Amino acid sequence: TIAADKPLVMSPTFEAADAAALVHRHGITHLNCTDEMLSQMLATVTEQRAFRSLRFVGYAAFNPALADLPARAAVRGVTVVGLYGSSELHALLARRSEDAPLEQRALGGGRLVADEGKVQAHDPETGARLPHGTPGELVFNVPSRMVGYYGNDDATREATTADGWFRSGDLGYTTSERDFVFLTRLGDALRLSGFLVSPAEIEDILLEHPQVIAAQVVGVDTPAGTRAFAFVIPRSAETLDEADILAHCAARLAKYKLPVSVHALAEFPVTPGANATKIQRGKLRELACELTGGR
Repeated sequence: TIAADKPLVMSPTFEAADAAALVHRHGITHLNCTDEMLSQMLATVTEQRAFRSLRFVGYAAFNPALADLPARAAVRGVTVVGLYGSSELHALLARRSEDAPLEQRALGGGRLVADEGKVQAHDPETGARLPHGTPGELVFNVPSRMVGYYGNDDATREATTADGWFRSGDLGYTTSERDFVFLTRLGDALRLSGFLVSPAEIEDILLEHPQVIAAQVVGVDTPAGTRAFAFVIPRSAETLDEADILAHCAARLAKYKLPVSVHALAEFPVTPGANATKIQRGKLRELACELTGGR
C-alpha cells in the first residue's frame, strides 16, 4: 500500500461483522485472511454479492472442513486467491492470479512475486532436484531470503542447501522456475510405497463421499510398511459404512494410497491459534496407532 500510495485499513482484533463493515465503509479492494475469517465474514452479509469492492481475497487454507470455500465465495462474487509466505523469505512470497480458473487460483503456492526469484523441488532424502510436477521439498532462492537465524548457526545450516537455497520444509511441486504448488508440510506428508503423498489428495477423495463432511489422513506403521489411516466426521450420527467408503476410495486412488481403515470421530482434536484453529495431527497419529494395535 505504501508503494502504491494507497490507504491501508487495519484493525487491532478480528470480529467478522466489524471486518465486513470495514470492507463496505472503505471500499476495500484487497484483503488477506484465513479461510475461517473469510467464511465468518461471508456469513454476516445477507446480499448475494457479498463485497462489491473486493477484487480478490488472498487466503490461507487451514481448516479442511472449509475446502469448498473458494467455490462458495465465487458464488457470492468474491474471488479467492491462493498465497504462500514464509518468515524466512517473505510474508507474501507468491500468489495466484485472480484471472486464473477457480480450480487453479484456489491452490496454495503460485508465482514468485520477485522476477529474479527461483523455486525447485528436491528429494528430501538425497537432495536431488526433481522434475516439474514431481512432489518434493520446496527450496527457494529469492532476494528477500534471510541471512540466518539469529545466534543459531546450526539451524541456519540445516535450513540452507550447500549453494544457499532455503529449505522450506514444505511438500510441493514446481511447474516452472517461478511457479509452484504447495501441498502440505513435509512432516505431514506420507511416504507410501516409496512415494511422497500429500494427505490432502486422499482427503479430497474421502470428501467426495456423501457420508463424509470432513476428513484427515495420517500415516500408521503396519507390517506391510507405512499405510494411510483415515479419520472422518460423518454427515449424520448413523453408523459409518466403512466398506462403502473404502470401495469409493479404491475406485479413485492407486492401491498404495488406499486407507488401511476409516474411523469416525465426532470432531477432530484441535489447538486454537492466533491465525486459525489447527488440527492436532500428532494426536490423530497416536490414535491411529492405538486402533491398529500399536504397530
